Amino acid sequence: MSKQTVKLLGIGLFFLASQAALAAPRSMVPAEIEQAWFRLTGTLDPLNPSALRDRTDELLQVASRLELKRLSPYAQALVLRSRTLPPERKEVVLREALRLDPKSPEALFALASLQLKSFSVAGIWTTLKAFAAYGADGRLVNFRRGALLLLGVLVVGLLGVVWGLASLARVFPRLWHDLMELGGAWKLGANAWVFSCFVVGLPLFLALDPLWVLFWLFALAWAYFSESAKVIGGVLLVFLAAFPTLLERASRNLTHPTDPVTRAAWALQEHRYDPLALVELEEAADLFADDPHFYRLKGDLERQFGLYEASLLTYQEGLRHSPQEPALLAAAGTVHYLQGNYGAAVQLLSEARDRGFDPVVVNFNLSLAFAHLYNFRDSDEAIAAARKASESRLRQLTRGRDNQVILQSVSLDEAEGILARKDPVLLLNRGFLPPPLSRERTLLSPLTLAPVVALVLALLHYLVRSRRTGFALACTKCGRTFCSRCKLSRESQTYCTQCVNIFLKRDMVAPELQIAKHRQLRRRQIVHQTLRRFFDFFLPGFGQAFYGRPLVGVLLMIPAAFLLTASTLWLPHFVQPLVLQAELLPIRVFLALLWLALLVFAQLQRHPER
Repeated sequence: MSKQTVKLLGIGLFFLASQAALAAPRSMVPAEIEQAWFRLTGTLDPLNPSALRDRTDELLQVASRLELKRLSPYAQALVLRSRTLPPERKEVVLREALRLDPKSPEALFALASLQLKSFSVAGIWTTLKAFAAYGADGRLVNFRRGALLLLGVLVVGLLGVVWGLASLARVFPRLWHDLMELGGAWKLGANAWVFSCFVVGLPLFLALDPLWVLFWLFALAWAYFSESAKVIGGVLLVFLAAFPTLLERASRNLTHPTDPVTRAAWALQEHRYDPLALVELEEAADLFADDPHFYRLKGDLERQFGLYEASLLTYQEGLRHSPQEPALLAAAGTVHYLQGNYGAAVQLLSEARDRGFDPVVVNFNLSLAFAHLYNFRDSDEAIAAARKASESRLRQLTRGRDNQVILQSVSLDEAEGILARKDPVLLLNRGFLPPPLSRERTLLSPLTLAPVVALVLALLHYLVRSRRTGFALACTKCGRTFCSRCKLSRESQTYCTQCVNIFLKRDMVAPELQIAKHRQLRRRQIVHQTLRRFFDFFLPGFGQAFYGRPLVGVLLMIPAAFLLTASTLWLPHFVQPLVLQAELLPIRVFLALLWLALLVFAQLQRHPER
């Protein structure tokens, strides 16, 4: 390679490095914590458990001097490194990862799987902690909401459809009986069944749409439900009408990441080390250039990472836009205190106090700053003012932090206020807000219109028939359908004529007829027991709830639905991708065994025939 080529390459590399330096955010990663991490990585290859523990202590000591309690990126790196190790050493690395981030769902799920593989009872407790960590982690808030909403919609929708079809099958003979009676009243004779078929399949003849047939039948059958079933059926129709909108909202949350402002607020609330949140705030600075609260958010995050100079510059930029903002004055004074500039801290904190900032926080911090300047009289007056403002709150804020300055950060509500003050169109164009819902896929969807129309038709059908002809009933003994027009006996309103003669009157009934009736009842009981066991196998408790034991059924259905959904859908598709593709098979097997125990319990329940 010639010297000229080398010079050109050198000039090009220098130019690229200069451009990268200009494009890099002003707030860089803190050097002290990165150096401690690099020293820790030296103990991983080859793995030295004692040295790893010592380096972890060193890293935690550095983090404790800042405001960091969760070193999530480093914990994730240890989780990835543990996958290449044998089980004994893997557990050592995972426990060190949990020291770096005690609420890391990645490390907890990996440790729970490892413990369950070895049949350790501690794996059950670790699994519960992993689920709790997954449900509370701020990084996953949008995805978690979307996933839970999607799974809830799918599970409730599936259960509702199965319940609706089973209820429809139960009352359909009564509906058919009334249609045949109506055909007879209109003197259709042998063509009454043709009329009944035409009414049942009316949407199919008009629009060739089988989906509308189901809603049409459900609307006609709704009048034959019991009072509680009518309420459930109405709620089911309303839920099905909202199903497309809920599905669209869930899928939108799944595909839209958390905006930088909310992500930074979560990092502050959880005291998490999240350098990418700071980078995203730098990229969004032009959008919130006129909002002083945004500068406070960014400065608080830089202060949490130990970047005091960068945070001071950010606070000063915010004060340039709003010189009298008390929160920015107090935040800048706090950073000056942390740097040892107690005179500047007193000046800024005093100004923040005069402008109405939180008297408990600002007076306590002022007392510490005055004490470092040996101005004990003003220090005593400041601490007395803090106690006078709220002594109980002062004790709460300073518990375990004696002689340490109170560090306040932007809350999640304040972060929402930062977003609320901006034009939604600007936020939408920059990707801070998810796209609006499509009206064609939500409000105008056929699956939205059909349940609404079905609910209106169900109410009209019920009101018209209840005032004119009434509804057919089913014998509570044998299940035979009858109505007031075809029933001869009046001794019972719930028994058919045959059951009244056999079981109530008990006179002039042939023995052969009694034997045939008892055989019929036995067959009906066997069918009901078979259906109950089938429904209980589909979902433990569903058969119990559908065949006369609603309390036991609901108590079994709720945990069974959660266990089945978590094992088959939630863990493999909505948790595993977010926890670094951790091996969750032992946890899924454990949940499946719990579901199997509920299944066995439901099948062993004795269910007396009604």
